[in-house]
Amino acid sequence: MIRLVVRRDETLGSDFAGVVWVALDASNGWKLALGQELQAAGHSIDWNKVMGQENGGLQTMTERTENYRGYVLVARAADLGARCWAWKDNTPIHKAVGRTVGEAIVTARRAIDDELGVPLRDGAEADAAYTEALVSVLPRLTAAQLKMLQAHYHAPDRTITATQLAEAAGYASYSGANLQYGFIGKAILETYPMEVEKRRDGTPIFTFALAGAGGAERNGDMNDAEWKWRMLPALAHALLALGIVSDK
Repeated sequence: MIRLVVRRDETLGSDFAGVVWVALDASNGWKLALGQELQAAGHSIDWNKVMGQENGGLQTMTERTENYRGYVLVARAADLGARCWAWKDNTPIHKAVGRTVGEAIVTARRAIDDELGVPLRDGAEADAAYTEALVSVLPRLTAAQLKMLQAHYHAPDRTITATQLAEAAGYASYSGANLQYGFIGKAILETYPMEVEKRRDGTPIFTFALAGAGGAERNGDMNDAEWKWRMLPALAHALLALGIVSDK
């Protein structure tokens, strides 16, 4: 697994097409993003060391930033617990407290869910939410990831195999395509956190934020090269609305 940590003012050359990168930012959000991707890939992460600060030789998680349903959550430890602010359009809309940073974030998420309701997979609300989510995700997508989305949209019945996704993006292996496609789904879920299918160990299968199982594949093996994914209508709507694909 290769990740580049890149300053926001840097431009990547064509040699790095297809390589996933993380933007270096002053608030250390890049640490959170990189840690989450390593954890999703199966690595064990000590979040105290990733996000903590030195304090008498000890590491403590004192600050955390993440995206959630169109909000930016900023949580910080305080003398008597932790506080989390949910920002939108440069305005703090919700404020939550908790004993720990993690607990304050959970409370802020609940406040946002109470405001916005349960995320839906279909219908006008989902169409609008996916469009908003994709707008926030687009700056992080690589050329290869965009090619996979475009190939999926234009596939017959918007249904495509893992092998075909790999071919569209220029990956040598369908497993690499599966991983990269999953990263897109994970980014969508950060903004629009629907319930998606999970593995036996309880971890989410991020690609289900983009597509459902196609036909007979519902009872098959998702790790198979010929497993078929059918794109969610809301994602197809967002791709078309933002001009990423065209029906002409």
